[in-house]
Amino acid sequence: MALVEVGAGLVPAGGGCVQMWKRLSESSVVTPTDWLAVFLQAFQTIAMPMPSSSAQEARKKGFLRPQDRIVFNRDYLIGEAKKEVLRMVEDGYVPPAKMPIKVMGHYAMGAVDANIPDMLAGFKIAPHISTVVRRVAYIISGGTALPGSEISEDYMLSLEREMFVDCWKTEGSQRMAEHMATKGKPLFI
Repeated sequence: MALVEVGAGLVPAGGGCVQMWKRLSESSVVTPTDWLAVFLQAFQTIAMPMPSSSAQEARKKGFLRPQDRIVFNRDYLIGEAKKEVLRMVEDGYVPPAKMPIKVMGHYAMGAVDANIPDMLAGFKIAPHISTVVRRVAYIISGGTALPGSEISEDYMLSLEREMFVDCWKTEGSQRMAEHMATKGKPLFI
């Protein structure tokens, strides 16, 4: 599992950034000094995707929660998913309430901005990708929110949509997405 949108010149939308940030920041009790480490882990997972090689690795990266069931045989996946949904309905499942999301604001953006030149120099990212990953950082840092403040999930989703559209407006992202769609592999520009 991986969020591969960055390789197509786009930021994950539809909740990809929101869910990754929430899962990693809620996965354990985070002390005030650990927030930057959590932010950087979420940033790297989203912005520099390395597909998980196993379900256990996907769980470690935050794609799967501890309570998520793993089905090893792909042939049973749809049937097991249907059983799981029916069980949830039977048990009276109610979606979790939307809770405020703690963000790091410009403090986190500064950490990313300080690392982008090194990432470019070390050929870890291509020039256009640097603009995309900066947008990822903007989303999970909470945009213009102050460090340590809390924002709503809906606000972070609106940041995702805004940054997705911003990416799509660039010629580089359009070329990358078209290349991914036609060739099946990323174009690094």
